[in-house]
Amino acid sequence: MYVGFWRRLGAYLIDALIIGLAGYLLLPVYVVVGAVMLGGITSLAEFENRFESALGLVMNVITYLNMVWLWLYYAYMEASVFHGTIGKVALGLAVVDENGERLSFKQATARYWSKYLSVLTLFVGFIMAGFTRNKQALHDKIASTFVVDRRAPEMSRKREKEVELFVEALESDSPETSGAKAPFLFGARSLRELLEGRDMNIGFWKRLLAYVIDMVLLIKAVHIVTMVLMIFSIPVMAVIGAAASQLTGADSEEAFENILLGIIMVVSLVVCWLYFVCLESSKLQGTFGKLAVGAIVTDSQRERITFARANGRFWSRCLSALPVFMGYIMTGFTESKQALHDRVPKTYVVNREVLKWSCILQQGKPSAMKISLQKDMDNQPGSV
Repeated sequence: MYVGFWRRLGAYLIDALIIGLAGYLLLPVYVVVGAVMLGGITSLAEFENRFESALGLVMNVITYLNMVWLWLYYAYMEASVFHGTIGKVALGLAVVDENGERLSFKQATARYWSKYLSVLTLFVGFIMAGFTRNKQALHDKIASTFVVDRRAPEMSRKREKEVELFVEALESDSPETSGAKAPFLFGARSLRELLEGRDMNIGFWKRLLAYVIDMVLLIKAVHIVTMVLMIFSIPVMAVIGAAASQLTGADSEEAFENILLGIIMVVSLVVCWLYFVCLESSKLQGTFGKLAVGAIVTDSQRERITFARANGRFWSRCLSALPVFMGYIMTGFTESKQALHDRVPKTYVVNREVLKWSCILQQGKPSAMKISLQKDMDNQPGSV
């Protein structure tokens, strides 16, 4: 039912061809802008003086028009009765929400602009569609959307049969059926594994991928924040640098560079601290990188962690980094898959879906479980 990386790439290439051809329709606009800028020129010298500024304006117009055109194309088509762009329709794909329904224009807009985050992660956000369980890219996870095969109603029927058999295993409540295979939407292999909480803790490689995504986003965030601060603080920094050079006898340019480096280091630390601590103690229970791989951070009771515990977890990373990063690597071979900075504040990085269904199985009766299970199945993207 869910469509992976290669078919989505094919749809993208078709759309790129169509968008490229449609771009030629905007050529008259570019010509008009250029003519207005260069109008009234009577000499070659005047043309040369005004050509550079005219070219810059035309390029800005092209950039903004393309952004608006792309946004309208993707958002309008994906929120329309077609459920997707021309490329997606051509390959039998559809974009749906969590209920398998047509997107609102607002949700389609959020999905489009979230693609820039997928780009900022060096395109890892797009590649995620090839190996995440529901074949979601980063922008799909942010907007809570799914790309499905509109020609696969049999997959929906197969899923319903899996759920029906699983509920029968629950109601039988016998040791023989505890090994019954769980539907794929649970993220675990069997009922016994869900009851015992197996496959819940996230290991080294998924956590490494989440970390890479977070670092790429943080680098961009630090760059933006630093540039904004520099715009307002350069005059002050220049004065401080000149004063420091007079007091120490050092070169003013060198003093200025040292102050700038210090600001970048402080900004980097503050942005990273706020990013990790605020997100991991929020309702999301994890950074964007963790959410992208289906992971959340919990305490020993599998509950949301407090701001103080998230703060302790962040600063404990210094301990994980000190012994040649062994504090991070130990995630791969400890039974609980905890890094050193998890053990200090007593936190766990767990699979969100497995935790959810493990709790339901341990707390609910088969009849209640059946209702919860059916409700969750109904909320999964269906055929279009």
